[in-house]
Amino acid sequence: MKQQPTPIMSIQRALKKDRVRLLPHFRERLSHRGLLWLDVVAVIHAAREARADGTDRFGRERWLIAGQAASAFDIEIVCVIDYDQSGELVVFITLYFV
Repeated sequence: MKQQPTPIMSIQRALKKDRVRLLPHFRERLSHRGLLWLDVVAVIHAAREARADGTDRFGRERWLIAGQAASAFDIEIVCVIDYDQSGELVVFITLYFV
């Protein structure tokens, strides 16, 4: 029996395949907080927690991914799993320190 991937597994797989979209707001927050893409990757690959947080305005399930960034700060990332003609991708919405 094939195991269904968990949301964090889907997010990790999309990241590995470079199937990501960074919203302008996410890019701004990344820059304003002095964080790098490496910090995001560190959190996704060693997430302490991944929890559902309702849906976005398009009805996609929103996920909060918490963990320690490569820079040693604790951050939380808000993203959704979406699909396009090429398959599954992750849309990164925002991130913040916790």
